[in-house]
Order: sequence, then C-alpha cells, then structure tokens
Amino acid sequence: MVRKKLHRPIAAMARKVREYRALKERPRDSQRFALDYETMRRPLTQKRLPVRAWEDVRTENRLTSLFSSQNMDHGRAWGYLTFRGKTEEELREVEQVMYHDWRVVPKHEEETFKEFTPVPEERVRFLPYPPLLRAMILAQWQKEGKPITEEPLIDLEK
Repeated sequence: MVRKKLHRPIAAMARKVREYRALKERPRDSQRFALDYETMRRPLTQKRLPVRAWEDVRTENRLTSLFSSQNMDHGRAWGYLTFRGKTEEELREVEQVMYHDWRVVPKHEEETFKEFTPVPEERVRFLPYPPLLRAMILAQWQKEGKPITEEPLIDLEK
C-alpha cells in the first residue's frame, strides 16, 4: 500500500527561497572570467591560466574581453530618475528598465543637460464640473430662479 504524500507548503516555499538565493548569489560572468594580469590567476577560483595562454592574454584588448565575458543585455547602472520632467535628488541603482525613464547622457552633452531649467509649472485653480453634475447644478439654479451667466466651476483651492 502506497503511503499518501504530505503536502508541506512552508517547506516548498522555503526550498524555492533557497533556490532563488542561490541563483542570486552565484558569481556574475565578469567575476568568473576576471583575471589578475600580474599573477595570471582568476581571483574567484585562484586557478592559474595555462602558460600557453599568457601571451595571448597580454596582447588582447581588455575592453573586448570585458564585453565578451558578460551578457550585455543585463547589468547594473546608477543614475538620477527623471519622471514626468522632475528629477529625483538621490542617486539610485537602476535595476529593471522597461520604459524611457532612464537615459544615458553622452559625455559631450553633459553640460547642456545639467544647465537645463524646467518650465515653471502652471497651477490650475478652476475646473469645469463633470457633465451630469453640471446639468444638475444648472437645473437647480434655473429652479431657484438664478440667472445663468457663468459656467459652474470647481474651485481646487478650497
């Protein structure tokens, strides 16, 4: 006779959390493939490169090795978030970007970008009522015998 398997939701959730943490804590490609050029060792594993590879490593362009050693679709960046024309004060890490809230400003455009002064915000004091409420107010004024000379408006400052 087969014993019924117990459903253990807390244990399952704990296992998922452990797997997620292990996934997050694994070294990035840039850490895995980093190289100490003096000792020819990888800092993460302390393994030494084969002697035949030393000459190639010394002559290679380091920038291309950085680009080829990691997935360039993902990464970390820090910046000032500008949302609806307003820039936040503190520097934040950009983790996920779907929209154009973040923009990398080229070095030659930095000064003009910093000198930008936003247009003063025009504050609206009055708004028209929604159509049904407007009709009700006009009907009430007509019932009371008031002359309808101006449009009924909502005062936002109240």
